[in-house]
Amino acid sequence: MRTHLGSSEKEAEQAFNLKQDRGGIVDIEFLVQFSALAYSATYPNLMEFTDNIRILDAMEVSGVIAPAEAETLREAYKAFRALGHRQTLQDKSNTVSDHDLEDYREAVTGLWEQQVLSQASQDVLNKEAQD
Repeated sequence: MRTHLGSSEKEAEQAFNLKQDRGGIVDIEFLVQFSALAYSATYPNLMEFTDNIRILDAMEVSGVIAPAEAETLREAYKAFRALGHRQTLQDKSNTVSDHDLEDYREAVTGLWEQQVLSQASQDVLNKEAQD
């Protein structure tokens, strides 16, 4: 998806696509949906709502994610969406300066690697151990 919808490698050095680039909206949405699916058998409340903010709330309450991490993802998601809406209202693209919201982008990327990639790796190891 990033290859086709995100910024090119050259553009990524100067620009950030709020939705498609690394650390953006799609990463948050995927992390939330992945976690909801991965943990819903144990925590059915993760499937109660369909919006990302309330799923993050449920993940926090269930202990799937630490409160500080949930708050970071909620705030990043809201900041990206708010800026995206402003850009749209001004008839601008969803691509902004590479430095805009850099702290949120780095935090989302770190949580992505910690939550999704480490969980997926652990699941593969557990599956191999069972086989």
